[in-house]
Amino acid sequence: MPFSILNTTIVLTGKGFDPTRFNIEYLRAKEIIPPDWSAPENPFVTPIIANAMFSNGASLIVQQERIQIGWAGTAIDPLETGLENFARSLVQDQEKYVYTGIGLNFHGLFQVDHPEEFIRDKFSIPMTRIKKIQMSEIDILGFSGKRPYGTGHFSLSSVRFVDTDKVNKEGIVFNSNYDCKLGDPGDSKSAIRVIDSFREAAKDFASIAKNIFDE
Repeated sequence: MPFSILNTTIVLTGKGFDPTRFNIEYLRAKEIIPPDWSAPENPFVTPIIANAMFSNGASLIVQQERIQIGWAGTAIDPLETGLENFARSLVQDQEKYVYTGIGLNFHGLFQVDHPEEFIRDKFSIPMTRIKKIQMSEIDILGFSGKRPYGTGHFSLSSVRFVDTDKVNKEGIVFNSNYDCKLGDPGDSKSAIRVIDSFREAAKDFASIAKNIFDE
């Protein structure tokens, strides 16, 4: 069954983030941005938000209570994106901040005909219920629960889309979110410990996806 990663994000929450401290020139000078990441397209920085979108699919969005480091695309394994290294370097440089939580998020697409029927047969969910909420997320309760790096939440949703060849396709989006609440003081060391679990979370995501979709 064809599978592709849609996007991967590391989200840090807190208070008092200063977006102006995350400008690209500064991050380049401090060697925080990986050297193989090309210059971002039209980055901007304001006291409210900083936004940089790199041509390789990576992105950085900083708001006063949220930092999102992301990657979008369908050609690279999450473990090859370098997101965790970038996030770790960023937090180490901005160690004065207090972090309240971190989310490690992975989203993939499985191309399959008749996605509602697949969900029905796999999880024994009545078709009437699936049809009623076919564009809503269906919780995969059997896999949710606590991990060392956060509480895992997993869900499926059926989609219709047009591929790059302009052909109508069907599929299932698999959403995987690992949420970790950081206790007091929630300093940079606590945040880095969770970021260092990125690879373990990515492997857990891949294992669950294999369990669900391999036939």
